[in-house]
Amino acid sequence: MLRSTLYLCFLLLFCGTFSVAQDSNAWIDYSKPYFRIPIVKKGVYRLSYQELKTAGMPTGVNPQGFQLFRRGKEQAIFVQGESDATFDEGDFVEFYAEPNDGKADSSLYIPAKAQPHAYFPLYSDTAVYFLTYQNVTLKGKRVQELSSSSQQTGKPLTFHEEEIVQVMATTFSSGMMYPIGIREEGVVFSHFDTGEGYFSIPQSTGVPFESSFVLSQFQKNTDFTPTFTGQLVGITPDAHQVEWRVGSRTLGNSSWENYETPTFQQTLTSDDFTSNKLSISTLSKDGYTKAYSLAYLKLTYPQGLDLADAKEKTFHFWAKETSSVVLQNVPTSALVYDISDLGEVKKLKGLQNGTNLTLSLAGKDNRQEI
Repeated sequence: MLRSTLYLCFLLLFCGTFSVAQDSNAWIDYSKPYFRIPIVKKGVYRLSYQELKTAGMPTGVNPQGFQLFRRGKEQAIFVQGESDATFDEGDFVEFYAEPNDGKADSSLYIPAKAQPHAYFPLYSDTAVYFLTYQNVTLKGKRVQELSSSSQQTGKPLTFHEEEIVQVMATTFSSGMMYPIGIREEGVVFSHFDTGEGYFSIPQSTGVPFESSFVLSQFQKNTDFTPTFTGQLVGITPDAHQVEWRVGSRTLGNSSWENYETPTFQQTLTSDDFTSNKLSISTLSKDGYTKAYSLAYLKLTYPQGLDLADAKEKTFHFWAKETSSVVLQNVPTSALVYDISDLGEVKKLKGLQNGTNLTLSLAGKDNRQEI
């Protein structure tokens, strides 16, 4: 099944601080300058001619040679005004960027699968992008611009899969201690191990942990079933068993040993929601008196396609064939990017009719995010 994610936003003008890169990385050509761009929020960024000039970009640079890198990989960018081979007033560099999550931290764990999840970075959420320029005979990677057909084609989609993730990251747990079973003055490895990372504060025996999700534009009468996912972690070398509840209904139990990080998932019914709200709780089962923590909670549910007053929005679609979507209350100034492949980001131009924006989604065999 094809999953499409649509990212729609207003332009985020860059207000960060530039610096010329000095890091030693194999991908850097030391004959060229690199402008370091810190990113702490997902969005579309625009660097104007004046901003780059102030940061030290020399005059006479051919913008066709502009390149943007993150973690040593070139990123696709849009360069306004590069066709005349001069970078001057009114020209700009535009690109989609994301802050750090925890994906790169998996290399710190041995084995890598011991990483609980990738929603939260262990050290910094600030991603760093590097802008440089090169000989114009080697033009930089550019964003592909795609336009929707003048005719609405394909299966119409009336909702998307909204995701709400609550990451619990208030305290740090050092995880597995050796020999297994010891509680104090044991040995921990220098690498990250099972149960190590940032989680909620430890939960007391017999005291329920409670949280809730507030839904908007919840589309109940669809073929998509809402799903709840949660992850726990043991913080003592014991057997654990925790009951998951939604309201007064028991969803199921999680049972695990020591510092493991079990993931629980369960589909929901419309009766689990009260006034567009989902209440979740956990409680240690009788006879299991040892503390545990929560790693994250996630809810996915079918949501309508109204942008409402949002300044930015990510839409997730599932499709196996060519489909079309009509987004409501979309300003004419909004930008739409296909973010399926962050190394090959695409810029989409839909059909605007008043405040409605129609987009065509092409069916593919692999996961697509738009």
